Amino acid sequence: MPVPLADKLTIDELSIHLGEWQVYRLNERVEMTKQSLDLLLVLADAWPNTVSQQELMRDVWPDKVVSEQSVKQAIKRLRESLGDLGESYIKVVRGRGYRLDVNKVEAIQRIQKAPEIQRAPEAQPTPH
Repeated sequence: MPVPLADKLTIDELSIHLGEWQVYRLNERVEMTKQSLDLLLVLADAWPNTVSQQELMRDVWPDKVVSEQSVKQAIKRLRESLGDLGESYIKVVRGRGYRLDVNKVEAIQRIQKAPEIQRAPEAQPTPH
């Protein structure tokens, strides 16, 4: 699964703190399994495009063989985790796969403070 090169990902009302692997909705924590978070990240990475079931199987379960029914159940659990946003955020594209139906997906990289330059100590005169 591709991991965004950012510290935080925002998806409309949701923010995903990638260093903590935590999801928040308007600053309230959203309980979500790792698998649901992986699904959400794959859909966000592909946004606004559709992701096929085969792509989800490959990216979310790279070392396992899973059925299409397993993908459907995982999507159902993701929707349940998202509460009232679930049905509106995760759309089925008949015959093609799933799509994240949101207004924006934005990766935010924290600006790190530049390291301070260490100066060499000034030379002390040596006694003669």
